[in-house]
Amino acid sequence: MAKEKDILMCNYDVLFNSTYKPSSLYKYFQQIATEDLDALGLNAKTMKERGIAFVLVRMKTVFKKPIFEYDLITIKTCHRRVKGASFIRDYLVYRNGELIGETSSYWALIDLNSRRLMRPSSLEGDFNHPVELCSFEIDERFSFPEDLECKTYEYNIVFNDIDENKHMNNTRYVDICLDAISGIAEDEFVSEIRIDFLKEAKMDEKLLLKYAKGQSDNTFYFSSYNKSSQQSCFDAKITFKKI
Repeated sequence: MAKEKDILMCNYDVLFNSTYKPSSLYKYFQQIATEDLDALGLNAKTMKERGIAFVLVRMKTVFKKPIFEYDLITIKTCHRRVKGASFIRDYLVYRNGELIGETSSYWALIDLNSRRLMRPSSLEGDFNHPVELCSFEIDERFSFPEDLECKTYEYNIVFNDIDENKHMNNTRYVDICLDAISGIAEDEFVSEIRIDFLKEAKMDEKLLLKYAKGQSDNTFYFSSYNKSSQQSCFDAKITFKKI
């Protein structure tokens, strides 16, 4: 059964043009997902005591209309199913009863000590539901397009980026991408986001972000390299549309 929650989008949840800030929306997603897991007896404290945790592998967000400041939205979430080693959780966003946005996310279960993947069967509970929430599946990892004029942006991970797992919180990645391209135009909103989380990042580590604008549409592509760990950190693409 899907979990629902009403959220009032406040002025700290939006960008300068009063359209939704993706990281704020993702924080609300985290909140309602946590409440859903709590109902299953899988709260963060319990999982930490068992030495296990969910880590985000990839996610995709699609909005056909923007959310604005002071909009009252309803977020619906549910574990859709288990696919291979991934737990799939979907989110639907409604305004005045109209579906305006969808997000699908793929999660893996890991051992906190070894950081190794665990089988979904290691976790008790039913994570398969007959109702398909999102209208799309997430494709496999995408590639940074060739022959694009690239720019770079460096970011040092700071104290406020880190969550209780001592890694940069999942909501911060999209902020870094938007900072790299200096935000959005006043008459645009973020209509689509795709992020592949490749390796966790820790405080004081330095990220080198390569980014470029696509040739055929208003999509920006990002590829991040962790200079401290010398590993790829994340790949992303963000599409903007007119309000």
